[in-house]
Amino acid sequence: MTMHWNNGPDTANTARETRVSKLLSIEISSARHSRSKIVIRNLSPHGIGARSDLDVIACEHVTVHMPNDVDIGAIVRWVKNGAFGLSLDERIEPDMLNPANPCRTQLTTSDSSIGFQRIQHEGSVSRSGFQRSHRQQVLNNSRWLND
Repeated sequence: MTMHWNNGPDTANTARETRVSKLLSIEISSARHSRSKIVIRNLSPHGIGARSDLDVIACEHVTVHMPNDVDIGAIVRWVKNGAFGLSLDERIEPDMLNPANPCRTQLTTSDSSIGFQRIQHEGSVSRSGFQRSHRQQVLNNSRWLND
């Protein structure tokens, strides 16, 4: 169900607010739902574009539970295929919604693990690209780099 609101005659002449792409989760609640997680896809000072398995209904009033125990009322503006838009009752700063604990761990590659050995291919395959049918030929014509 898609719903378009007309807030007056000057609506067509006003530009959309700039949206900031985000990918993080917050919680919302309503009279029909207890606190449930949603994934924010983008936001602006007056709205949130989100995705969730919740069955929200256009024009439904919800409460958005922001970080630092800030709760803001919102109206569901549109719903389509698990995605929905929220019109916030109060203006927010998009920067207030940053991941609370960004991942600070470093990625480790497979070749840094103990016992990993690289192989070097010495043969040539008649066809371009590596295909499953050439797997045995490549393995037979390869040697360990430290051999």
